[in-house]
Amino acid sequence: LEHSGGARAARTCVSVLFCCAIVALVATIFYLICARRRQNSTKKRRFELARHSLSGQYQMAENERCDRFIAIYIPFQDFSFLFSSFVGALLVFQVERKDPRKYLLFVSLLYLTIAPRVMISMLIPLTRHPALLKQFKKILRRRRHSEAPDRYALSHSASKHAGVHSASGKPLTFTTEEEAALYFENYATAWGRS
Repeated sequence: LEHSGGARAARTCVSVLFCCAIVALVATIFYLICARRRQNSTKKRRFELARHSLSGQYQMAENERCDRFIAIYIPFQDFSFLFSSFVGALLVFQVERKDPRKYLLFVSLLYLTIAPRVMISMLIPLTRHPALLKQFKKILRRRRHSEAPDRYALSHSASKHAGVHSASGKPLTFTTEEEAALYFENYATAWGRS
């Protein structure tokens, strides 16, 4: 197995990935330095905000939001790639050589790390962008506070229409005539007529 073509190809592939990961690490460090300089210049420009036009102020606010998101997202993705490459290299160069049977187990464990990394990469935009965070909090609140009524009561009206009512007695279904009347009543209320 040591000198087989498949093992050699795997080692070559992992070596290339590891080199790419090191380049990504250097690029991330370079990005972090540039991002820090950009944040400092944005802070200085913020004090001069009154001299900018309204569109310039809006653009500056949008740039700050994007910077907050990207400042964490890009390094996370690069370090995630570095982690995968490092563990892949360790698997190919160490585990496969010593015990090929354990290689599949460790590769499976490596694949299990993909789901948490994907979840984290989805949560970063949700927590760093104000509009997304606001909607995310609304969804969480809605799920916590939404409770279905304990029981529903069926009632039969004179028109042989089975109506569904909540436990508090509020009707949940309507006949066609009741639905039309409710629609026009709400429409008139919306326009300020009674």
